[in-house]
Amino acid sequence: MGIFEDLVNKNNDFEKPTKLEEIFSSLNQVPGYDYPRAVQSNFFREWFPRRDEKDLIGVLGTGTGKTLLGLLVLQSYLNDDSGPCLYLCPTKQLVKQTVKEAHNFGVSVVSAVNSELPIEFINSEAILVTTFDKLFNGQSKFGFNTADYQKIGGLVVDDAHVAINRVRQACTTSISREDERYNAILDLYNASLDFESPSKLDSIKNNEFSHSAMKVPYWAVDDNLPQLLKIIDTIESSDNIQKPFLLESKNLLDVFISYKEISIRPQYSPVNLIPSFSEAKHRLFLSATFTDAGNFISELGIDKNSITNPIKINSLDDTGQKWIMNFSRLAPSIKPDLMRDFFKKISQKYEENVLVLTPSNYQANLWKDTEAKVYSADNLSDLTKDLETNKPMIAVLANKYDGINLPGNLCHITVIDETPNPVSIADMANKQRLPHSESTNAPIIHEIEQGMGRAVRSKADYSLIFLMGTGLSNYIYTNDDLLSVETKAQWEFSRKITDEIRTKYTEINDQFKQIYSIISGVIKQETKWTDLYKSAVSKGFSSMLLKNLTPKINYFDCVNNAWILAQQGQYKGAVSQLQENLDNLDGSAKAVTYENMARYVYKYSKQEAFDLQLKAHRMETHLFKTTNTLYEKHTLGKSEQGKACLTYIKSIGIKDSNELATYIESINNKLRYSPEADEQEFRLAIENLGSILGCDSSQPEAEAHFRNGSPDNLWIFKGSGLVIEDKNNAIDDKISRDDIQQIDGSSAWFSNTYKVPLLSIIFHRSNIMAPDANTVLDIDVVSAKKFQKLKSNISKLAQIINQLPFGDLTADRLMKAFKDTNLLIVNFKSQYCVKAKHQV
Repeated sequence: MGIFEDLVNKNNDFEKPTKLEEIFSSLNQVPGYDYPRAVQSNFFREWFPRRDEKDLIGVLGTGTGKTLLGLLVLQSYLNDDSGPCLYLCPTKQLVKQTVKEAHNFGVSVVSAVNSELPIEFINSEAILVTTFDKLFNGQSKFGFNTADYQKIGGLVVDDAHVAINRVRQACTTSISREDERYNAILDLYNASLDFESPSKLDSIKNNEFSHSAMKVPYWAVDDNLPQLLKIIDTIESSDNIQKPFLLESKNLLDVFISYKEISIRPQYSPVNLIPSFSEAKHRLFLSATFTDAGNFISELGIDKNSITNPIKINSLDDTGQKWIMNFSRLAPSIKPDLMRDFFKKISQKYEENVLVLTPSNYQANLWKDTEAKVYSADNLSDLTKDLETNKPMIAVLANKYDGINLPGNLCHITVIDETPNPVSIADMANKQRLPHSESTNAPIIHEIEQGMGRAVRSKADYSLIFLMGTGLSNYIYTNDDLLSVETKAQWEFSRKITDEIRTKYTEINDQFKQIYSIISGVIKQETKWTDLYKSAVSKGFSSMLLKNLTPKINYFDCVNNAWILAQQGQYKGAVSQLQENLDNLDGSAKAVTYENMARYVYKYSKQEAFDLQLKAHRMETHLFKTTNTLYEKHTLGKSEQGKACLTYIKSIGIKDSNELATYIESINNKLRYSPEADEQEFRLAIENLGSILGCDSSQPEAEAHFRNGSPDNLWIFKGSGLVIEDKNNAIDDKISRDDIQQIDGSSAWFSNTYKVPLLSIIFHRSNIMAPDANTVLDIDVVSAKKFQKLKSNISKLAQIINQLPFGDLTADRLMKAFKDTNLLIVNFKSQYCVKAKHQV
């Protein structure tokens, strides 16, 4: 035995530290990693008194060093012999990054190099760093729905909002259209889906570019469950690690259908089936934002007391500068190609890289004229290398808002080009059913915030973050309460800057000169700009911290308790849980709760379930409709156009003229004639346009089932109606026989229902009817040429609104704006329609 062993034996009674600062001091860090940052030290102090709690949530800004905190917490649990410890990352790339950081800080970690769990992890000798998917799958090596599972002493989930989506994906089985099971499942629900929305179902069946997605009514799933399970049983378990989740939750399955695939998943994530996760002694969930706290309960099963009392560190002074620049606040009608040219010029002028984040490959490819290079999630390492060696350049990334870090001088300019899209078929369907729901919008806001943080990874970093597109700006305006406090403070600072420019400089060229001065000041880190940022954003941040931003935690706790009871077959108890909090809800949350109650009630009383579903549908017409759902006639719109518009503006909570102008332009941007355009967005845009123009505007097909059909859109104004069919996806240069039959049926329905004058209108690129299309009606068409005229005048309306003080937006002033832009409803036919006719 040598001197080392002698010394170890003499000191074997050494007590390992459990306080984070003491653990940090005991580690052998590499140079540059040997001092904690202020925000980390604050977390050290906040965490230790609460280390014995099962669930904790840590909310820290992007780039504040969450990785180190998670590693130290797990080392603390290893040091007190709590048991094996697990650090979970969203992606394999972030696993590598975390392992590298652990090495730099001197923390012992191991990664799973094969299917077996490392012995160092099992023996509590090192922290296992792996992906969330490694733990949460139907063939988990940690154990699935068994008493014989790998016990966990401490567990850290990094980027916990991403984990919510990961666990949903882990429980979801997807069947592609090419799979013969696709049609077998579609046949099960064809009649039910046709009842809900014949036009959406037709699009899903026949339009390869369709953006439609439908959720199958719960009663159709229940009534056809044996057949569905028989189809699921044909899926090879070895090829489908999600299948066990479906079989264990077979009585509470959701089915979603699109053109490309069918997705099947449990109603909520059954986290109890992975006991290593649900029964871990200690769990820490780290996130940069906390806007969708309810899903932490309903999807991850986190204790509600942890939600109401997170460890929330004021990290603003330790996260670098994010200068959010919103051009739509200056000029909502500015063209995208001019914006792309602008970013090319500033990249070259300031010799700076530009990172562009887009929601799709289509959007990404629009940048190629700027000599930009387009990347995907598969070649992020190439992106980083190119930014290092090819500066200055424009790098465009499609549908990827996280998982890439560009610290230091790699990038100081970020462009977020339009709003991220829902990722899964389920998200698409839920977004179409509940476009204004917090539960569907919060994850998208989180994606936007993730994108804003790509080039700001430390206190020393700074980035200009340009928001491009009125759709994106309007989305943030509408959902700014879902922003993290840090981002909201930066967003409000941006608003003040652009408002100051708009007020003092009326010419667009002068406004851009001021923008250039800000860009120059930030890029050069001039003291006057850095001091202004710190002062203004800190002031806004401090005031917002005082607000009570806690979501309706009790509601989500009831939802989770109901789900647990329903899993056990206690459906009446589940209904009682939801009923308990019903009186505290309003809007879409109350409607969704009625639908959830109806789902559980259907297990024992179908009629009572349909009565509850009727209540849900009356509150949110895009929720499921049943045979007892009757159409309720709308008012005949007796108010004059300006007054009706003003009422609508107030009802949607518009705060100022620019926000209204941005809203109008965002509607305009969703009006596209293209096979690849989103048909559901088009219908919603037509509905919103009708409301802005002072009509009682709706989508009748969503409101009830009509035996002989109903219009896609309906505008009612002063005792008459505009019956509208939307064919913006049409490929043919002629209006088909089916299209004519639809407008005939819709017009007949309207005449029988309202018995007032009507216009029968089709939005279609051509006004020429196919030879076999015949009608006795006088049908008007918004042809491609007329459509462009309409879009041009909508832009003019947005420009006029943008120049008016919000207090001057009276009914009379709005009427003048409608006259000046040829948008009076009484003149819609003469201005924007041509007759449908046969080719001579």
